[in-house]
Amino acid sequence: MDVEIFRFINLGWRNPFFDVFFALLSYSALGQVVALVAIPLFINKNRRAIGFAVGIGAIIGGTILGQSFKTWIPRDRPSNQTYAVVQEPHKISSFPSSHTSCAFGVAVAGGILAARRRKWGVVAGLYFWATLVGISRIYRGVHWPTDVLGGAMIGIVGGCVAVLLADLLFKVANDESAAQV
Repeated sequence: MDVEIFRFINLGWRNPFFDVFFALLSYSALGQVVALVAIPLFINKNRRAIGFAVGIGAIIGGTILGQSFKTWIPRDRPSNQTYAVVQEPHKISSFPSSHTSCAFGVAVAGGILAARRRKWGVVAGLYFWATLVGISRIYRGVHWPTDVLGGAMIGIVGGCVAVLLADLLFKVANDESAAQV
């Protein structure tokens, strides 16, 4: 099933628009791009918890967990297959997709906090973006669908942990501020 879905997306969706669209989506889930969003949020006093959670969700999901699994689970990338159309070179293990785990870490952390404020459009937008990042990794020929699914699950865990840390850290900070008043 992995091969069939991979071939359907990687070979079946080929067109110049998607080449550019999915390249931009892939790069949008890199840590430095996420930092461009998280840092300004963190600097804003009213959005500090959101910036913290989004940044930590990306770090836990994409870097700590995602990269750790790559060392524990060696798996050939689909880019090593003769039939794959590859748009970027990769040499390390395929499982999981760290781009996807980073994207879902951000989406879950931001989504939980947006849902608390009933910002349903933000929630839907974050999950839609994260899903497209995962699809982009298949389209670009560097991940199997199960790599993307694994990355999404890891990112979900990372995002949840990030929100728990943000709640703990910012509740403590708010309690200390209230005690000083």
